[in-house]
Amino acid sequence: MYTYTAKAIRVIDGDTVKLEVDCGFRLKFTDNFRLLGINSPEITGVEKSLGLEAKWCLEELLFSITGEPYPLYIETIKPDKFGRWLVNIWVQGTDYIQEKTINQIMINSGHAVSYMPL
Repeated sequence: MYTYTAKAIRVIDGDTVKLEVDCGFRLKFTDNFRLLGINSPEITGVEKSLGLEAKWCLEELLFSITGEPYPLYIETIKPDKFGRWLVNIWVQGTDYIQEKTINQIMINSGHAVSYMPL
């Protein structure tokens, strides 16, 4: 497992985000990341309204009221079958969120379910 600091660029849906990751040595990497261990409703099709609610919840967790991203810690494991890195995400310096990953908060809020791909 690897741990990095990052900032959210954009929320794609309730379980996928675009992050800018600080790799150290003035190197930054921007890509799509999938939240490890969760699955949220899709933002298209019959689940559209639930999917949009999940996306909005994740946006609220990752961005401050001013629209600026909170500083994040991410822990990566490996890429999924689509090439997205699987991550656990924590918000830096926030006592409430530091106890739990954003992944777990999404499950606890009912916007995602626990999911482990085969």
